[in-house]
Amino acid sequence: NSHGGGFRNDGTVNIIGSASNPIEIQDNIVGVGATGNVDRAGGGFFNTSNGTVNLTDVIISQNTAYSRGGGFLNNGGAKTFISSSDAGTFRSLITDNNVTSNEDDVANQSWRLWGTGGGFFQDTAGSLVDISDTIITNNHAVDQAAAFTTQSNLSQVNLTRVDVTEHETGDAGGAIYNGSTQSGINLDHVLIDHNVSTANHGGAIRNVGIITGNNVTITNNAAGIDLLGGSTSTADLVGGAIYNSSGQIILVDAIIEDNYARSRGGAIYSDGGSYISISSDTIRSTISGNMVDNNSRDGGAFYITSAGNFLGLEGVDLVNNIAGRHGGGFYLSSDVSQVLLSDVLIDGNIAGNVTATSGQGGGFFNASAFSTVTMDHVTISNNVAKDNNAGGFYNRGRVYGTDVLILNNVASEVDQAANNDNNRVGGGFRATGSESITDLTRVVIANNEAHGRGGGFYSDASAIVNLTDFIIRGNATDQGTNEGQGRGGGFWNSGNADVTLNRGEISDNESFGYGGGFYQQDSGSSVSLTNVTISGNYAGVDQNGTTIIDTVGGGFYAVSGTTKVTLDHVTIANNRANRNGGDGGAGFRVDSGGNKVTMSNSIVYGNYREADTNAIVPDDIDNRTSTNVDFQLVGNNIIGVRTGNTIGGFTTNSVSDSPLLSPLADNGGQVLMGGWTIRSHSLGADSAAINTAVGSSQTTDQRGATRPAGDAADLGAVEVSAPTLDTVSFDTTTIQDGEIVTVSGDILYDLFPGGLPQQPVTVEVDWGDGSAVSRMTLSSGYDFLAASPDFSFSHQYGTGL
Repeated sequence: NSHGGGFRNDGTVNIIGSASNPIEIQDNIVGVGATGNVDRAGGGFFNTSNGTVNLTDVIISQNTAYSRGGGFLNNGGAKTFISSSDAGTFRSLITDNNVTSNEDDVANQSWRLWGTGGGFFQDTAGSLVDISDTIITNNHAVDQAAAFTTQSNLSQVNLTRVDVTEHETGDAGGAIYNGSTQSGINLDHVLIDHNVSTANHGGAIRNVGIITGNNVTITNNAAGIDLLGGSTSTADLVGGAIYNSSGQIILVDAIIEDNYARSRGGAIYSDGGSYISISSDTIRSTISGNMVDNNSRDGGAFYITSAGNFLGLEGVDLVNNIAGRHGGGFYLSSDVSQVLLSDVLIDGNIAGNVTATSGQGGGFFNASAFSTVTMDHVTISNNVAKDNNAGGFYNRGRVYGTDVLILNNVASEVDQAANNDNNRVGGGFRATGSESITDLTRVVIANNEAHGRGGGFYSDASAIVNLTDFIIRGNATDQGTNEGQGRGGGFWNSGNADVTLNRGEISDNESFGYGGGFYQQDSGSSVSLTNVTISGNYAGVDQNGTTIIDTVGGGFYAVSGTTKVTLDHVTIANNRANRNGGDGGAGFRVDSGGNKVTMSNSIVYGNYREADTNAIVPDDIDNRTSTNVDFQLVGNNIIGVRTGNTIGGFTTNSVSDSPLLSPLADNGGQVLMGGWTIRSHSLGADSAAINTAVGSSQTTDQRGATRPAGDAADLGAVEVSAPTLDTVSFDTTTIQDGEIVTVSGDILYDLFPGGLPQQPVTVEVDWGDGSAVSRMTLSSGYDFLAASPDFSFSHQYGTGL
């Protein structure tokens, strides 16, 4: 009727078996007949008062304690070491130990950890349990932590090459409970598998303290369902693998797969100012196949809540997780928390399971107005928001990113499209809310789809969006049978949102309805585009030329009162709209009163619409509304074919001469993550756009090249005036009379500024002897990067030098 059913130690005990003949500590019991708040701990043994127990090749099984530590209890600064001499033949085993009491048995509620630690219980500062090459399996506790509990500050548990499997408990932490803020658990090459909390949080682990781990695999654990054959709970249970409550978790080379939570956080639920870091060293960490089943619950892999939390992922794949509702990969709900993602893949996650009626943020859902997500080299791809919005990312807070790919995400699945109203938005990204800030640099938003509006990006509700050095390419909207949807193939902006786009490309997007490249709507919203190419977008017709619906605004469409659109050094070309009538605006279309549009030093040329005869006709810009529209051309612009009503400055600040645009090509554009290059339309040698900008304030072009390169800046997104060459110098004292000197393309090539192929230039060589300068003019079709030695200059020197 005290502690230690098998033995009690406050000195030193060494028990050494062998792989062929392990020592068994078995069938010991402490606390027989105990009730209430009687502490009877350590069924197999009790190690205390700075005692040391060394166990090699042992089996600790079928021991029972009333209160804590069915297998053993370690406290009072004691140290327990368990190992195996030949792990390839035999591993020590801690199994089928049991704790019988629970908190309901204890009248004095200061005893909060009764009924925990089925395998073992670690207590008191300075205590140490060090276990290697051991299996901990199928232990039992009525309340928390069927495998083990560590309680006191400054106590430590080390597990090396240990399996922790097949535990079940009715309270938090199916296998492990780390119960004090400074208690530590270190995991090295550890498997934690098939552990269950049937009626509380943390299927495998509940953590309040500090957990560190290297090469850790956490799989097939559950909070709220008995994977071992019992009943399913209907309670609001979180953290299928881990419930991290004010604790710290640092894992390197981690595999967290196929865990399940009834409510939130299929893999990890974190609250109370917790800290989590997961990174990679020798293998790539993977968080995959985790699931939240409840249709009204969120965070297939991660759910982060309450202020002060930090989550950092570096070198991690977050793939194929499922949320019952929002946030297939992540759900961030807490104010003033931080998520840092570096070299992370978020792929194939799903928000909304088969029976869900709503699922937003297939990859990531940031619901917190003041939380911050920072991304560096992150790919968000192939995620799905089932029957709802934001296939890739939903942002109501702060998102900052550099080198980001948002690819192939879908808002609402194709097989559901015929059964809903196709009012889903933001195939790749949705930014919404008055505190929402999205600031992305070197970002690619491509091949996303929305069954509604904003195939690539959707912003509304006073959100702020800044994209710099960007590509929005190949996105699409599909409206099904709903004629009012399917708009904004590349980008939709509305509802007082403020969008700024600088140095980028909007190309090859398709909208079922208006605005193939960009759709701007609603009072108070604004968009500013600087050094941007809008090309090859389609409204109402797909890229194969198949007519879909009668529509307008292939490149850009602005509608509804008091929106503000500013375009500075923008090229809008080669866009197409399907409009059988006299109006269209295949390149740029303005509808409805109250809009304010300012276009400066830009090009709108070479856009087309369908005619009544199904032939294509030039149709570049259309100001459809005559009242309350402030549409002004500033500086100088090239406008091809204009229809509709008056545009201010049209006769004084624009010309219709051809800009001689080359096909959409790289033209030395920035190469972004994944090899995506920002494309543009260059200008022919005799283009009316060269050196004709008026009042330009831009110092660089779309590629980052210097403006102006000539006497004045060029119109449109790209500066193509001839580069200035350095001088070719000769030491004439070393040249003999009558000698012929040749300057070849090998030398001249080195003089050209890097990254400027396909530009017109005049090359001069001064021979230094007073003779005429040699000159050659190379057309815009000349490829300088291949000019070695495709051209040369020769000169014969005379006498008297």
